Amino acid sequence: RLKARLGIEPNGRVQRYFQNACYRYMDKYVPRRDGNLRKNVDLSDPNYIVYKSPYAHYMYEGKTMVDAETGSAWARKGTRKVYDGGNIQYHYGGTGDHWDERMKSAEMNDLIKEVQDFIGGK
Repeated sequence: RLKARLGIEPNGRVQRYFQNACYRYMDKYVPRRDGNLRKNVDLSDPNYIVYKSPYAHYMYEGKTMVDAETGSAWARKGTRKVYDGGNIQYHYGGTGDHWDERMKSAEMNDLIKEVQDFIGGK
């Protein structure tokens, strides 16, 4: 089959390459105070890039959260957290919320070219 030979079938080598390329391209947009968010990633399913740190979701959303019971920013483990209406202040230029969208708007053409070159064997 042509798709299999080109590696473009679902979960094929091109999809894996694309996933890894997206991860590499997004890295510069991911908040990085201590680097743990960037390192704690699951790439086992080629359909997703999953940032596994417990705080990944709210960092991605860019909204501050508090303990639902106490209202404290220092939420206790196991308690429900709620958004409090504030925005996270990111401290490194270029990083911030929705880092996949930031990468797409800035570098999608480069990413597409790289994957096309991979398919073409360049």
